[in-house]
Amino acid sequence: MRAGWRKLVRRYHLWCAREDVLFSGLQTPAGLWVCDLCRSVVLSPVLFRGHLAIAHQVA
Repeated sequence: MRAGWRKLVRRYHLWCAREDVLFSGLQTPAGLWVCDLCRSVVLSPVLFRGHLAIAHQVA
């Protein structure tokens, strides 16, 4: 159950990120994760989730 929930959350985050890039006109190279809250750039999804959890208290 947890793995399915994590996949769903990941798909939602990716979809939202793609929507944000599409509507804001941002051009982010593949393999980079950019935080919408502070514009921090991270190189891996694991580090990005850690950044969100630590810097912005987002689960």
